[in-house]
Amino acid sequence: MPLGHEELSEIIDEVYDKIRKEIMFANRLDNLEAVFAKYGYGYESNTYNKLGKILVIGDAQISKNHAIELAKDFDIDVDRLELVLGYDKAKKFNFHKLRHNTNYSNILIGPIAHKTKGVGKSNSIINKLENPSEGYLTTIRLLNSSRELCINKETLKKALSTL
Repeated sequence: MPLGHEELSEIIDEVYDKIRKEIMFANRLDNLEAVFAKYGYGYESNTYNKLGKILVIGDAQISKNHAIELAKDFDIDVDRLELVLGYDKAKKFNFHKLRHNTNYSNILIGPIAHKTKGVGKSNSIINKLENPSEGYLTTIRLLNSSRELCINKETLKKALSTL
């Protein structure tokens, strides 16, 4: 016996939510193709990554112009860059706007205040961004040779080379 409209609608909503979470998690792990193949959907995630904005945020030891020049060295369209450089600017940035936002492809994060706008109950914004269940995009920590958060020529160059 077929399900009624209400019962069917509830099941569809549950399945949709489960698949949506699976896709969000796979995106964070850079594994979209496997999930899409599972459902017979022919999609290449590289197309998405080539088009999304790249947020570079945190206290920086590099100027905006130098960051733009580095991006050009990797053939990254400068219109894709969103540079929020400086401790105070980064602290005031509303990270919540990035949640489930397909207009962005990556967050490159340097030194930043632990408590920022949109951090909620998390210990730090970085922990929140890196938690797959929170629905944020791929976050790359910009770490220097001492494993400290740092936005400089070397750390930015290293991160951009992986995109």
